[in-house]
Amino acid sequence: MKRWQFIISFTITVITVCSPVASLATPRLRNRAETVLNDASVRLGAGAGHTCRLSEDGTVRCWGFNFFGQLGDGTQSDQQTPVSVTGLTGAVAITGGDLYTCALQADGTARCWGTNSEGQLGVGSQSPFSLTPVSVSGLTNAVAISGGLHHTCALIADGTVECWGTNEEGQLGDGTFTTRSLPVIQKRVTGITNAVAISNGRTHSCALLATGRISCWGSNAFG
Repeated sequence: MKRWQFIISFTITVITVCSPVASLATPRLRNRAETVLNDASVRLGAGAGHTCRLSEDGTVRCWGFNFFGQLGDGTQSDQQTPVSVTGLTGAVAITGGDLYTCALQADGTARCWGTNSEGQLGVGSQSPFSLTPVSVSGLTNAVAISGGLHHTCALIADGTVECWGTNEEGQLGDGTFTTRSLPVIQKRVTGITNAVAISNGRTHSCALLATGRISCWGSNAFG
């Protein structure tokens, strides 16, 4: 069996077994998992000055600005051609934050690397940066991930959303302005229960709902 076929099969199993609630969101999430490796939007992630590409074998290669380790190759050297992200396998989606990068794993977890000044890597601290991938603490059953300026959000298989990082503009959606360096476990984005897709801006986030409506939170300085 090809690597990508195994990843898709495993992802579908995770979503089917772990989703606690049957809802309208579930079949759409399953369909997304089945086609994730054919979706160019989740196989390419760009940040402020770097780009990363996900390969069908679950590895990732990045190039561009690397002062904060956002290329994930263990160095701080800029690269004009792609370099492999150290120790990363089993990825099914990629997202570029401003000066960091995150990869969604086939088992529903995520790994991130680059700057962590606001806790956007989700490791429970605000350490300066990580030159290689680190696991997002406590995140499980994720089916999509999106990076912003200094915050990250993950779509969970049950249609809820978890976010972490800076929260000055309410971009974590938990009803506070408290910055969090871990996913907001048990305090997910308020009122979101049937999301099927997510996208982060610099200081705001939006979720596409199974009903076709869109819900957004965070900065609204420009409407």
